[in-house]
Amino acid sequence: MRSPVLFSLFLLIFFGCRLPSHAQDFYFGATLSPSISHGKMKKDAGTLILPSLGIDILYQIPETPIFIGSALSYGQYGTKLTIDHEIIDGVEQSWRIRRNNNLVTLSGIVRVMPALPGIVRPFIEGQLGGLHTYTRSKVREDRFSEPYSEGTEFYDWAEFWQFGAGMVLTPESWGRLSLELRMDYLHSAITEYLTSKDTSYDSEGAYFFHPRRSPFELLRPGIAVRILLD
Repeated sequence: MRSPVLFSLFLLIFFGCRLPSHAQDFYFGATLSPSISHGKMKKDAGTLILPSLGIDILYQIPETPIFIGSALSYGQYGTKLTIDHEIIDGVEQSWRIRRNNNLVTLSGIVRVMPALPGIVRPFIEGQLGGLHTYTRSKVREDRFSEPYSEGTEFYDWAEFWQFGAGMVLTPESWGRLSLELRMDYLHSAITEYLTSKDTSYDSEGAYFFHPRRSPFELLRPGIAVRILLD
């Protein structure tokens, strides 16, 4: 699998270096991505939908089609509401426990994007960085009250890599704005995480976690809006 990827990267760099490039451009982007579990993660945890929002900054190395930068994203891959009557011993009262499963990624970017005639600029991109999974809970009397308690109950860290491709649309009438369509594949080291099905309760209201253990593997289609910065 690596040979076609490396060959495609070589072709883009080889031909891209012979095409005109914009000099010393910075691009800021905001990306919306409805990621979906894949591979070992899907086998272990089932189909998970992970909507995420990310931001990134790219810098074009002068006189080349190569961009470098960094990216930060946040998403959720499950939430569950539980009603508990045993939060305070001896007090008969209903409490709402809301648990959210969260993912944060931080990575460096290398992108190859030659400047071609027309409004379409294809690219391939690689990212390398770290991800943080964590489950937070909030306990409330009702939906609108202040939390009685809240905090992070479970978390883990792992390194990851991501590879993808896409295109940037740059109509002249949009000025500094452009639209980006992309598809990425993310793969991490083995990490422990919780889904919305992984918390159980005994008859006295005590809860127990049953974490999953697998790589994070995601297919990440995305759409981004970019702006050229001077």
